[in-house]
Amino acid sequence: MSVDLETFTTSGLNFVKMRGSLISGMSLSAAEARIKSIIENGARKVVLDISAVTYADSSGLGMLVQIFGMCQKSDCKMRIAGANEKLRSLLHTTRLDTIFDLDPDSQVSLTKLLAEASESAAAKPPAA
Repeated sequence: MSVDLETFTTSGLNFVKMRGSLISGMSLSAAEARIKSIIENGARKVVLDISAVTYADSSGLGMLVQIFGMCQKSDCKMRIAGANEKLRSLLHTTRLDTIFDLDPDSQVSLTKLLAEASESAAAKPPAA
């Protein structure tokens, strides 16, 4: 089964719901291009909801790393939500859990991104 994406934007947050398997192939390349396009078009907060992802191979993990790197270069915050136990174990084994912000579900990701935005706004000095 290939990967399928559903994307939407709300409250300045870009949600990407992934379904299927993150495995090498055309659908993974198309998914990566679509997510990169979202970031290139100015996204500042992205939630990758992988709760419906059943499997990931090294290419799938590589895609997540590529997207993470692109977010960092674009001053975009990225959180990954809903990894099942198998994917969490894979992310832990590869130590990617030490670089990705992982949340149990997209609601937690939303809350954390909104809290970060509030903290950033409070930390900025008033405009003169």
